[in-house]
Amino acid sequence: MSSSPFEKLPDEIILKIFSLLSFKSIGICNQVSHRLKTISQDTSLWKEVKAWLKVIPAGFIETIVRLKVLHLSIPNCEVFPINLNLLTEHKLDLKSMDISNCDGNDNFLSELVKHSKSLEYLNLIECRSNLVYKCIDCMAYQNNLKVLCVNEVKLNFKYVKQMINKCTKLTNLGISGVDTPLSQQSIAYICKNLTPDATKVDIAFNNVKDKHIESLLERCQNLEHLDLRGTQVTYQSVTRIVSVLSHSLVSLLLPENVGIEMGLPSNVCMEKLKIIFDLTKLKNLHIGCEEACLWIPDDTGEKEYSDDSHIEILKKHFPKLTIGIGWSEVEYKKFNTDPYYFFCVQEITEVELNDFPTNLPRRSHGSQ
Repeated sequence: MSSSPFEKLPDEIILKIFSLLSFKSIGICNQVSHRLKTISQDTSLWKEVKAWLKVIPAGFIETIVRLKVLHLSIPNCEVFPINLNLLTEHKLDLKSMDISNCDGNDNFLSELVKHSKSLEYLNLIECRSNLVYKCIDCMAYQNNLKVLCVNEVKLNFKYVKQMINKCTKLTNLGISGVDTPLSQQSIAYICKNLTPDATKVDIAFNNVKDKHIESLLERCQNLEHLDLRGTQVTYQSVTRIVSVLSHSLVSLLLPENVGIEMGLPSNVCMEKLKIIFDLTKLKNLHIGCEEACLWIPDDTGEKEYSDDSHIEILKKHFPKLTIGIGWSEVEYKKFNTDPYYFFCVQEITEVELNDFPTNLPRRSHGSQ
C-alpha cells in the first residue's frame, strides 16, 4: 500500500504543522502512529501549558517535568504530587509559574518552586500561608524572580523579611490584602528594603501611611505603577509622589480619602487636583475604593452613600487618561503596569489533561 503524501513530509515540516495546532489536535495526532507520536512529544510544542479548575494527576506533572515546559499556569487546580526524585533527575526550565489558589501537597508545590532555578515569574495569589511560607523557605538568596504576586496571603513579619531579603531582583511586587492586611512592621520593612529596581508595586488595602510612602520613594525612584487603594495615605503623599516620580509613573491608584481631600466630587480644589498634570508619563488614574467610587457622608454625618460622579469630573479635567478602573474590570487587568499583568494576559492555550502526552520514554541520566 502506498503511503500518503503527508507521511512523505520530513519530520521538520510535520513539526512546524503541529506547532499551529491546538493541544487537543496534537493529542489526536499522538495516537495515529509511532512516528507522529514521537514528533508530537517534541519539547518545542509544549513550552506553555495552562489548566484551570482541574484535578491534575501525578502523570501530568511528570510529563511537564520531562517535556521541559517553560510556562506553567495551573490556578485553582488540585495537584497530586510526584516522586520528588524526578525533580532532581530532570533540570527544570520553568520561567513562569502560576499556582494561585492551588490545592494539593504543599511540600511538593514548594519543591517545584525550589527546583525551578530559572524562575522569573511566580504567582501565589490566595495560596495558603503554609504553602507560601514553604516556597519562601526554599527560595535561594539572590534568586532570579522578577515578578512576585502574594496578594491575599496572610504573611507574618518573619516571612515578609525573608522574602524581601531573598528577592533582590524584583521589578514587580503584588502584596495587596483586602482580607489579609500586613502588620505595620511588615509594611515598614518592605518600604525601606524593597530592591531599588522595583518599578511596579501593589500594596493596596494595607494600613500604609504617609511615612511608609516617604520611605518607599527614597528607595524606589523609578516606579511606573503604584496601587494605594484602601490605604491611609493622604494628599501629602500625592505631593511627594509627583515630586519623585514625575518622570516615570504611568499608573496611579489612590484611596478615596485623597479624593475627598481634593474636594471631589462637588467642591473640587483645583490647586490640589492640577498637581496630577506634573506626572508627564501618567496614563491611568484611579481615585476611590476598589470599584472606583467615593463614600460620602450624608447631611446627618451618620451614614455614607456611594458616589461615582467624580469619575466624569476627572475625565473632563484629564481627557487623555484612563480614569476610574476598578480591579475587577477587564481593562484594569490589561494595564501593562500592573504587577499582575504578566499572568493576566499570557496567551497560553488551555490544555485538556487527556490530550497531554503520557508514557514518555524515560531517558537515562547520561542522555541529552
